[in-house]
Amino acid sequence: MQYHLNRYDQPHQLEEHRDEWISFGDRSMLAAPFCHPKIWLAWLAIFIKFDPIIYELRKGPDIVALLPLYRQGSSLYLATDEHLDYQDIAAVSDDAASELLAAVVVQEGKRGRTLTFEKVAEHSRLHRVLTSPRLAETAAIRHRYWSMCPTTTFEVKRPGPFLDSLSGRQRKDHKAASRRLRESFPDHVVEHLSGTAIGSTSLDQAARLHRENQYRKKGASVFTDRDFAAFLERQAALGSLLVLSTLRESPDGALLAFSLGYFSGDTYYYYITAYDGALAALSPGRVLLIETLGHCADRITGSRLRFDLLSGEESYKSRWASSFYEVSRFQVIPRRLANLPRVAAYSAVYSLKGAKNRLLKWRSGGDRLPGLEHESPVLPS
Repeated sequence: MQYHLNRYDQPHQLEEHRDEWISFGDRSMLAAPFCHPKIWLAWLAIFIKFDPIIYELRKGPDIVALLPLYRQGSSLYLATDEHLDYQDIAAVSDDAASELLAAVVVQEGKRGRTLTFEKVAEHSRLHRVLTSPRLAETAAIRHRYWSMCPTTTFEVKRPGPFLDSLSGRQRKDHKAASRRLRESFPDHVVEHLSGTAIGSTSLDQAARLHRENQYRKKGASVFTDRDFAAFLERQAALGSLLVLSTLRESPDGALLAFSLGYFSGDTYYYYITAYDGALAALSPGRVLLIETLGHCADRITGSRLRFDLLSGEESYKSRWASSFYEVSRFQVIPRRLANLPRVAAYSAVYSLKGAKNRLLKWRSGGDRLPGLEHESPVLPS
């Protein structure tokens, strides 16, 4: 049976196919829950300044691969790349995904466009396709290191509290932080909201806390863009696997800390977090994180809870991480005579950036998070 390629670039087309794409995403094995069509459909609906281009590959009446893109100038980018740590391609197999991506390269190459994949996790199907011989037949592909994602896996001991699964040092730190928090806020409460239970009021409070405490970090708060909270709210409305955990000084009281993540199968993905900087001595963020991990541990079906801290090499992650995987940036340039200067330019730039990364590693005496094992690049369940 022949493959058939469809291209959709009108907002009403996205709405018409939404339910079918979401259903297909439910049946696909994706690198993370935030790679699901529910997420990029929510993103494209909120950030309407982007021109969406959705490609689907069908075999007979059935979808076999799906790729969400948006256009800026002469480049195509993967939807959500500005706001999520990485993306993936939904497909029934690597062969179907390769067939789709190769066809997209040919189609868009005729329009003089290249494809940029800003963040590709090494365990994703997208990474396998981008490094496959099939795609190399139609495109010149250049890639470089972008970031690393620290991880760890807890052996959950049952019966008993999740605290028993932590190291002695982590238990000691948590007990000390909990004691300080109880002394200052004896009526504090922790709440976990998932999917459609996440309301706009809770998200607005989390956004305010994040903006007010971003002064301790580089760059502006992601919530400076008011559309970002709307993006999260739309995800929740679509029933995504988003989890909002909050720590309040009392029921209905002021927000002391929050963490926003995704929980699927046996993995909790630590996405966005913030706490009241004036209360740093009480370690509210540490208390909330362990409460959140315990909440997830109670819901796994096996005995292992994987904790993915997502992109970033902040030193605090070394207290948790035991392994890591890499995220890379890929540039895909259709094989056309007119694109030879682009290929040469990207080859030179990526080589220089690779040399810079090696030099910085040498000057710092090694990785910023030393001693981590390279996590096996197996697609998470």
